Amino acid sequence: MELRDRLEEILGEGKSEALIKSTGGIQHYVPGQSLLTEYGSCYCVSTEYPAGYMYGHHSLGSVMELDAESVCVAGKDSRFFSFDTKDCIFLDAETTGLHGGAGTCAFLIGVGFYEGDTFHVQQIFMRDYDEETALLSTLSRLVKNRRFIVTYNGKSFDVPLIESRLIMSRMKAVFSSVEHLDLLHAARRVWGRSLEDCRLHTVEQRVLGVKRLRDMPGEEIPSRFFAFVSSGDASGLPLVFEHNRNDVLFLPVLMKEVCGAVKDVTHRTLSPIDLYSIGVVYDSLSKRNETLPFYRKALKSLRGSARAAVAYRLGMTYKRLGRWDEAVSAWKRLLESDTYGAYEELAKYYEHVSRELDEAEAVVVKALNIFRGTIYEGKLEHRRRRIVRKLRPGVHLGS
Repeated sequence: MELRDRLEEILGEGKSEALIKSTGGIQHYVPGQSLLTEYGSCYCVSTEYPAGYMYGHHSLGSVMELDAESVCVAGKDSRFFSFDTKDCIFLDAETTGLHGGAGTCAFLIGVGFYEGDTFHVQQIFMRDYDEETALLSTLSRLVKNRRFIVTYNGKSFDVPLIESRLIMSRMKAVFSSVEHLDLLHAARRVWGRSLEDCRLHTVEQRVLGVKRLRDMPGEEIPSRFFAFVSSGDASGLPLVFEHNRNDVLFLPVLMKEVCGAVKDVTHRTLSPIDLYSIGVVYDSLSKRNETLPFYRKALKSLRGSARAAVAYRLGMTYKRLGRWDEAVSAWKRLLESDTYGAYEELAKYYEHVSRELDEAEAVVVKALNIFRGTIYEGKLEHRRRRIVRKLRPGVHLGS
């Protein structure tokens, strides 16, 4: 029986010709192979990269040197304590719509993973909508037995979309037992105060030093898939696959960059405000000693309100470490900038720690002269009255 006859018997008249046409078309423009699964077939493109392959400032092999502690800090999650790149997949999906919603599906999913010293990128593509279950089945096999997944905005978009499509296809959810590191959130924590935005191409250019020579706007990608499905013309697909492949390559390299930044106060990509941002990350993790070098270095270069914010946080870090002399020194330097928090912390220190009530009263009186008529006046007046009662018992303070 002819191939066309056999396909018509299985798929129905007319469908076989479109399938043969589309399969042949894509093979010409994007070399790959048709992969048969229990749910039918989908199209797969495999690319291998040696350890020495450079993407921006880093080789792909250098990513395998990441230590789990820096991954925990980057992800603000102790569940990455056993992170291993060989147990990880790097995932990016191209979808029929950029904002989700009913009917949106992933038509191309790129999955990166390490085997030995080689980084593999497996791109799974559905040539028509009836290949979606085969695509999802293939993805499930790639994810199976992996413990970690790395994405960029995948927590909000890619993974929920894929999971919903798995459920609609009555297939088992595959990501529920996988620890997920979304590098968008990590990038925002480190560079969000210094970059105009943290979109992928901005971070790629400004942080990794990569400017793609050939690329296409993400909003154009769905239309190229629609054109292929409707006409079988695959001439618009090579750039789609290249875009997706580069998005996958971006992930391990950005992970290397983030993990390097949070470990090294002298890291080349860090501006003073980025140093402050990393200090805030360590602060939120209650890693006080790790916080200090980032705040100290940031303080040397920042000016104005940013400097005041860092100095205040530095003082609070010293306080939590019980290093009172250094905390008081940091807060005193802030008085000239009329930072309310510095006055409040000094007053509390003199009242409750050193028991120097005269000093406490002087700080509060000075603060009242500055902040009278503001939302702070009531709190300051209450503190002053309490200190005066301790200093001069029986003195009538009036109403």
